[in-house]
Amino acid sequence: IEKSGKIVIMTTPMVEHGLWTEKEWENTIKYSIENIKKNFEEHEIVIKIHPVGESKEKYENLIKKLNISIPILQKENLISIISNADFIITYAQSSGVLQAACLEKPVIIANFFKYSLEKMPFIKEKLAIEWKEPKKLKEAISKTEDPDYQKNLKRYISKYLYKFDGKASERSAKAIIELIKDFQN
Repeated sequence: IEKSGKIVIMTTPMVEHGLWTEKEWENTIKYSIENIKKNFEEHEIVIKIHPVGESKEKYENLIKKLNISIPILQKENLISIISNADFIITYAQSSGVLQAACLEKPVIIANFFKYSLEKMPFIKEKLAIEWKEPKKLKEAISKTEDPDYQKNLKRYISKYLYKFDGKASERSAKAIIELIKDFQN
């Protein structure tokens, strides 16, 4: 747990999609930041917001209201941000969770308001750890070190994503060529 790098809070437009209230959003961000700062003071915190679905100004206003200074990224490359992180904290579905899984980065999903697990497939698939109580962040993060979590992460990648080795296009091209050959025979 005691890595000394970066923790990324990866957001998604829950309020904008009508799934959360403004207060739930604000409290989730606030509780996440407070507990990261309390438990991982040596870590840098970065907030990566959705590239088009959220307002950077809204986050800047919240950060200002909390009287802290945290970089808020929006258009930057998500893979680069994730690859430089020790942990990813998010609060809903996002393709970023799959990207984090491919990079074998631990994902913690903040669920302080009992959001339905039916709407959180990454928790159901055990691809992410559910963080239910703000003061129990260290406990949630420690679960990512469990060998079963690590095995499940690798199993999920293998089952649903196959390999993350930079050769997907090559494999796809070969499969298409084989299909064409089979069709011609």
